[in-house]
Amino acid sequence: MPIRSGKELSQGNNQGFKSSKYFKRVLLWTVASVVAGIAGLWIWSGFYRKADHTATIVSARSRLVHTEEKLLPDSAGKKRIAFELTDERGRRTRGELHLPAGHSSKLPGLLILGGKGTGARAAGLIRLTRPAALCSMDYPAFETKKPTLRGSPAFITGMREASLDAVGGTFNVLDYLCARGEVDTSRITVVGASLGVPFAVISSSLDQRVNALVLVYGAGDLDHLIDWNLRRKLKFTPARLLVSRILSTAAAPFEPSAYIGRLAPRPLLMVNSRQDERIPEPCIRYLFSNAGQPKTIRWLATAHIHPTNRELIDSLTETVSGWLEENGLL
Repeated sequence: MPIRSGKELSQGNNQGFKSSKYFKRVLLWTVASVVAGIAGLWIWSGFYRKADHTATIVSARSRLVHTEEKLLPDSAGKKRIAFELTDERGRRTRGELHLPAGHSSKLPGLLILGGKGTGARAAGLIRLTRPAALCSMDYPAFETKKPTLRGSPAFITGMREASLDAVGGTFNVLDYLCARGEVDTSRITVVGASLGVPFAVISSSLDQRVNALVLVYGAGDLDHLIDWNLRRKLKFTPARLLVSRILSTAAAPFEPSAYIGRLAPRPLLMVNSRQDERIPEPCIRYLFSNAGQPKTIRWLATAHIHPTNRELIDSLTETVSGWLEENGLL
């Protein structure tokens, strides 16, 4: 084994030192670039979230060109109609219309936008003591599996497009409901529950045919709301804050508190619970504070609404129908 001289050892050490120094510089520049990129996106997202997205929302609206209907078996004295609406974009929206059998006079119309997994079934969950036309719709299909890092951009884009289609579909169903001869167009109420709240707020605020709005277990401040619901899934705070920031930025055009002020002077009812495990009270109050008068909030002592909780749904229906009767809407 050859013996290296002191000079050779010194040169080797110098080269190793230079290599280590170069690596540290590259690492430092890489970290600085990533931090600068995140900071830049964070600042940009702040401006984007505060921007007026009304034009984007309005662009989702499209004229109906075709309606298909199919009679379903009557249930509990109701005439049930399944419908499929097609607009100029080729977008198809499916739903159900429930009418009291044998009723001849004009009926108040309720468009019910239910929570996740409810869709067109929402109309069948409501048991009113007074006759009304109950209408509900299915939301656009959307992949809800946990996204991978590589698939995150496609997931966010898909979420945004599905939300825009849901807004456009809501306007289409309002067109359909208001065109029905059985419906009294001076008594049109939109009822949004949980997931349906943003779409209910947006459509009601921007469509003057809606005479009143009811929000069941709804809230504003999507940034806080998304972060709240991620806490059990993402324990690492920096990662959770980044993910919630990205998702809430993508959802910014659908922030209900940005639109609800336009509902006034039409009446608003919010029904919420302080024991709701999915919606923190500050988010509820934030949405309510952004609404104009007249507005009412009713507090219940229950967990979050679920379509299988018959007792809770009946209690909510009683609360909502009582308010509608007080306001001459039912």
